Amino acid sequence: MKKKEDLLRVLQELDIRYKSCSHEPINNVQDAEKYGQKIEGAHYKNLFLQDTAKRVYLVVVLDSKKVDLKKLAQQINSKRLSFASPACLEATLGIMPGCVTPLALINDPEKKVKVVIDRDILRENQVHFHPLVNIETLTITPDDFMKFIAFCGQDKVFFTI
Repeated sequence: MKKKEDLLRVLQELDIRYKSCSHEPINNVQDAEKYGQKIEGAHYKNLFLQDTAKRVYLVVVLDSKKVDLKKLAQQINSKRLSFASPACLEATLGIMPGCVTPLALINDPEKKVKVVIDRDILRENQVHFHPLVNIETLTITPDDFMKFIAFCGQDKVFFTI
C-alpha cells in the first residue's frame, strides 16, 4: 500500500498543486469543527460504505449535509447501504478509520471502490482531504480532484442531496 510520501509524489507528477495544513488528529466531523477552523473554505465528510452485495462506495459530501443512506442507495442503484468495517477499509484502501479520504483511491488498483461525489463540491473553489493520515489536510482545486480521480481510474457517480 502506498503511503503519504507516495501520494505526494503522484500529485507532483500530475502537476496538482496543494497547500498543506498540519493539525491535531481529525477522526470525525466534530473534530473537524474543532481543529479544522484554520483551514478556510467548505469542508467534507467521506463515508466508506458497503451494500448487501458487498460492493464498496466512498461517498464524498459537504460536511454540512445529512446523508440519508436509503435515498442514496436508490440514487446509485444499490441495495441497503451501511458503514463498511474497519477491516474492509484497511484491506481496500490501506487506511484506518478517521483517515478516510478519496486520496486513498491510490491504494485501490483493482478499482473495487465506486466513488460517489456530492455535485455541490464541484462548485467550491477548493476541496480539502487528508493525505492518508488524519493529522494533515491538503487543499486542492475541484478540477485537480477530478484529475486525481481520473488518474486512479475509479468509476464515479455524482449525486445531489
